[in-house]
Formats: sequence, C-alpha cells, structure tokens
Amino acid sequence: MNEIKRITLSGYIRLMLGLLLPFLIHLPAHAQNVSGVSGPVVDGDEHAVEYRFGIVPDGSGSAYSHRFHYEKALSNAVKARGVFMARDGVSEGLSFSSVRAELTWQATPDGQQWQSGLRTEIQYTESGPVVFGARWLNELALGDVWSTRFNLIAQTETGSNAADGLFVETRSSISREIGEGREIGLELFNDFGSADDMPGFDEQDHQAGPYVEFPVGEKLSLKAGALFGLSRAADNTTFRLSIGRDF
Repeated sequence: MNEIKRITLSGYIRLMLGLLLPFLIHLPAHAQNVSGVSGPVVDGDEHAVEYRFGIVPDGSGSAYSHRFHYEKALSNAVKARGVFMARDGVSEGLSFSSVRAELTWQATPDGQQWQSGLRTEIQYTESGPVVFGARWLNELALGDVWSTRFNLIAQTETGSNAADGLFVETRSSISREIGEGREIGLELFNDFGSADDMPGFDEQDHQAGPYVEFPVGEKLSLKAGALFGLSRAADNTTFRLSIGRDF
C-alpha cells in the first residue's frame, strides 16, 4: 500500500499563498459572502476563535471582507458566539460593517445519526437597522465519512433604514472526510429575499462551490474555497479563506 505523504506547515502556507496571491495582488474586489453552513452539535469543551477573509475579483471596486468570531460552550448543549465584521478598501480604509451575538442550542441527544438545533441572533449593522434572526440547523451522517448539513434562516429588521418583511435564506453542504482530519465538500447558499415580495430567481442571490479544510498542527485549522454565482444577482466568483484556533 502506498504511504500517504504528509504536507508540512510550510508546504500548506506556500500552497495557499500560491493560490491566493495572484487574486490579492492583481484583482480588485468588493465585500462578499464569508458565511458558512453551521452544524447544530455543541461540544462542551468548545472554545475557539476564527478569522475569515473574502474577495470577489470582478473589477467593480477595491474592498475586502474581514470576519472575526469568538465562541465558547456554556454547557454540553448551549454555545455562545460573538461576530465582528469589517470592510477594507483602498480609498476608505478599514471600516466597521456589523457586530452580532449568537446563541446555539443543540436540541437532539449526542450520538444520533441526525442532529438538529436552533440558533438565535441579534445583529447591529453600520447602515442602521438591527437584525433579529433564527436558524434551524441540521446535520445528517451518511455513513462513516460522508455527512450533509442544512440551515433554514429567517430574519427581520427594525430601526433606521430597516427593510420590510421576513427575509428567508437556506444553506446546505455535503462533505467527505479524507483522513488525518482533512475534509472536502460542496456548499450551497440561497438568499431568497423578502417573503412578502419575493423576487424571481435571477434577482435572488444563489451561490455554490467547493472547499477543502485541514488541520495545521494540533490547534490550528485552515479552510479554503470558492463560490460561483448561480443567478444574475449573485457575484460571479468568490474566493474565501478562514483560519481557526482551538483553546
């Protein structure tokens, strides 16, 4: 049997720089999707931070998206998270975008093939409105190495510049473990707009694309991927990178 060759930390870094630097240097970008497809399972020892970076190389402006979150389990079934987001543009510099507080509750017992939970959140945005949201989180194990996730999201806004209606999104993913803590998968993001006056498919925001995630040492993890627009309103291409650290 052929031995699986391990990639060193310096090898990971060179690989990621090789993939991302051509876009970071040559292509302008604007703020974009740095979200994920969340799972409902809460580990009682969970304590971590994560930084995410996003870029859309479509030439419409020079700005990047930054997201930082801190999360900690409060029990074996409840987890709290704080999220801070910012934009970084050549003309305006680093500027605040939004801050959000989240509380996740795992509703199903540990060890089940299907896991489900609920997340509630409140978000303050730079543009004025306060956003209240709820997310139904689901995860299904499809054997030993395959799994899938599905999120149903509902949000409403209040305050200055608030938009009317209940805004609906779905997110889903399918992933496969490939050994040594590594994972590959596909993610799908669907933003349907307001349920009160839902636009047509091409006026909605639909994106999908692959990702790879792997550990770097014992405490760090790295995830890289891309999303591609499925509707006219969506960005054509989005490059994403996230770095997480467990405590």
